[in-house]
Amino acid sequence: MLSNDALANCIYRFSRGDKIEDIRNSVLLWIQVKEIQKRVIANILTEFKKACVLYQSIKLDIIYDALTMMAFSVALHFTPEETRRLLDAIGHAGKDVADGRSGPRLGRCEPPCSQRMRISEGLCAAAGSLALGG
Repeated sequence: MLSNDALANCIYRFSRGDKIEDIRNSVLLWIQVKEIQKRVIANILTEFKKACVLYQSIKLDIIYDALTMMAFSVALHFTPEETRRLLDAIGHAGKDVADGRSGPRLGRCEPPCSQRMRISEGLCAAAGSLALGG
């Protein structure tokens, strides 16, 4: 999948020691790929909508991808517009992580998970505030 390749490119460049600012275009490319993927899925024929569920369901790798890209956005001091594009590209996975709905979907619904999700929500809010310059 193209979005996985774009994410891997960001991670490879970071791990080989590229300057963080040099990775900005790779992160923006990942956002662009996710935006294209969303447009394609939104315009797919009804009989193929069932197959799209695979790309829209919450899975642990999607959450890790989203958190990785959010970390890059904070490190790169994204503008509010870039942050908005990133969050829109992440879509429901990022929103579900922030409001705690992903835990039960991943099979974790015990109370400690709820507490961790509240902590994650606070970290996401802090990351968003930093990214927005607040």
